[in-house]
Amino acid sequence: GLSHGVEWVLIVASVAVAVVGILVARSLWGRRGVAADDAFAARLPGVQRTLANKYWVDELYDATVVRGTWGLAALLHRFDARIIDGLLVNGTRHLTVGIALLSGFFDKYVVDGLVNLVGWLSQTGSRALRRAQTGLVQQYALVLAAGVVALVGLYIVLH
Repeated sequence: GLSHGVEWVLIVASVAVAVVGILVARSLWGRRGVAADDAFAARLPGVQRTLANKYWVDELYDATVVRGTWGLAALLHRFDARIIDGLLVNGTRHLTVGIALLSGFFDKYVVDGLVNLVGWLSQTGSRALRRAQTGLVQQYALVLAAGVVALVGLYIVLH
């Protein structure tokens, strides 16, 4: 922090500035009130306007902080509407719906189609084999002998 000597100098300087301000105001206005204020405004209109408008602090605050805050709020609202809600939320929804549609299509036409194909092949194959099951042992023996001959012939051809 500041040393005690510097602190006292600043205290004395602050009090001196305040006393000078009071004395200047008293010399300018004295006890005349509104008449002195009108005389001051006539002599120094720029200074009077600056003081009456409080150094335009409110206007400056409105032009910077208030309008800046509203501008930032509008920008963040557009960002939220377009990026967060638009791209992320709605984009995720569209992606999820698209994947669900593809999954449903795959399940209905590929998985169910393969299951139905296996069922159809089993049913068709069983009809063909049902005709071969006559119950006659001689016919079974003939098919067995024909199969043995076919295997022996295949073995001879391949070796």
